[in-house]
Amino acid sequence: MCNAQSGAYQYCIFGYHEHLCEKLETLKSVRKQCRPNGSMDRIVLLCSVLAFLLYLNTLDADFAYDDCRAIKTNPDVQPSTPLSQIFVDDFWGTPLTHSGSHKSYRPLTVLSFRLNVLLHDLKPFGFHLVNILLHTAATALFTKFARTIFRQTFPCAISGAIFASHPIHTEAVAGVVGRADIGSSIFFLLAFLAYRKYLIFRTISIHGSGTHPKLKSESPSCSGRSTPSIYGDGSQIPPSVLVKKYLFLGCTICCALFSMLTKEHGVTILAVCYVYDVFIHSRVRSISDFIQKFSKSLMEPTLVVALAVSSLIGGRLLIMGTKPPEFSPSDNPASDSDSIITRTCTFLYLPVFNFWLLLNPSLLSFDWSMESIPTVNSIYDPRNYLTLVFYCSLAYFMKKLCEKLGERRKSPFRITYDLEKLNISVNYFYDGVDIAVICLLIVIVPFIPASNLFFYVGFVVAERILYIPSMGFCLMIGYGCDLLRKWSRSETKKNLLLSAIILLISVFCARTVTRNIDWSNEEKLYRAGIAVNPPKAYGNLANIFSAQGKKSEAEWAYKKALSYRTNMADVHYNLGILYQELKRYDEAITSYKNAINYRPRMAVAHLNLGLVYALLGKL
Repeated sequence: MCNAQSGAYQYCIFGYHEHLCEKLETLKSVRKQCRPNGSMDRIVLLCSVLAFLLYLNTLDADFAYDDCRAIKTNPDVQPSTPLSQIFVDDFWGTPLTHSGSHKSYRPLTVLSFRLNVLLHDLKPFGFHLVNILLHTAATALFTKFARTIFRQTFPCAISGAIFASHPIHTEAVAGVVGRADIGSSIFFLLAFLAYRKYLIFRTISIHGSGTHPKLKSESPSCSGRSTPSIYGDGSQIPPSVLVKKYLFLGCTICCALFSMLTKEHGVTILAVCYVYDVFIHSRVRSISDFIQKFSKSLMEPTLVVALAVSSLIGGRLLIMGTKPPEFSPSDNPASDSDSIITRTCTFLYLPVFNFWLLLNPSLLSFDWSMESIPTVNSIYDPRNYLTLVFYCSLAYFMKKLCEKLGERRKSPFRITYDLEKLNISVNYFYDGVDIAVICLLIVIVPFIPASNLFFYVGFVVAERILYIPSMGFCLMIGYGCDLLRKWSRSETKKNLLLSAIILLISVFCARTVTRNIDWSNEEKLYRAGIAVNPPKAYGNLANIFSAQGKKSEAEWAYKKALSYRTNMADVHYNLGILYQELKRYDEAITSYKNAINYRPRMAVAHLNLGLVYALLGKL
């Protein structure tokens, strides 16, 4: 691979990975990994097929929960609405400048809904099919991404299979509005892969000059002899290299923009790319090291990423306005608390709970608001011990990681350059520290906007928010299993490990399929949510019963919801409508008054109360 082929001169730069040329066994292993591996492509295909098959039972599902508001009653998805409205309204079709807007700006997702409506009107089948195809594409892209990280079949296959089957993704795939998270993840991965290509051509442009001293002194060829330059002494870098470098940098910015326009947290990919550049590619070990490398290689990405982030966020603020969205206290109870202890302890606990959902997705819900996760009101709450253990473990792990980062040398990459064809082959060889940093970046950074740690959001937990962070989690599992396999010397232990992995994936597959059934219609979804959020589940279930003409069941469900949470104005109002339809006017008056008591500005409750009084001649 490092010799001349067909008259073309090829040179190898072993980017500061000196032990590859010193140890024969390692060099043989590296050469073996560089050869085309058809099994890797089969792994990508198998994981994609698994992702597709697992969600086939959602094709006959109806719209459920947020789908109705985002699609059925959203005027922006109708072809009759001017296309420009997509870019000035929020995800739900409300103008961003309106006081009632949630400020969720996802025009590309709304545009995809609009295309669905244009092709087949409001038939759910097409919407669900697109979601399945997008999840399949995301799985394929993620598995290819895992291949670039591990360069081995075993951890790549495990990571891809777990991502394809993880039950935490059911809300994003089976619920149509989850398309925002799937689409954002696709652009997220594309942006990262594009930035990686940019780093390749940036490395060529820096190390390709014959005047660069490191090429003459530190870049051994495969045979151990020094290679003075990629292009030969004194030659200039071909313009095509610089063009490709800036082309991939531009692609990174564009994919980050598309990711953000699909779901807000997609903009975090720029932070992920930059930190990857600094600590993995450039091997920055200290502040002084950063300053030294800033002028040589890090000035360009620093300025570009800073400009891109400020432009994207500034543009979004310009469109949506500076006024933050207003949420109901029941959506995020801790944010409405006057106690700093309650807010701090609860918001520190929520990331721990989200991580637990990744580990154990046995209990899932369509909604985690109200008291689904009780606020942490005291420092003596037992959950604080879990929080303490979690953050202490994370701090210890990151401390050790920083120590390892400070000990390492420069980037472990090899570049093979063909002068005649201008073909570039670059192989990265990530060690355990690199993989740990990548996993943490993907788990933590995209989750930060939803963490409530810097600004409040309209939920405490949302399973679909974990779609992108789960990628880092799946990489962790794949790498951990690979380490256990290597440490297991006997075949018996390896077989036991393999059996445990197959069992885990099988359990995930079974849970995903059964959870999809919950999402098949709203009644099943709300029944399944009773265990987590009984007041919200019973209240929504009562609406379903009322629409089906099951008045007695609806009354029972409304009263059941109020038995858990008495201050739900909407439930009191809906119960009043039910009593009014049954001509039980006295009870209707009581329900409307309760609704007004808990929400004095509820205009429809005042209106209906007046109508009942008119029917009774009490004007």
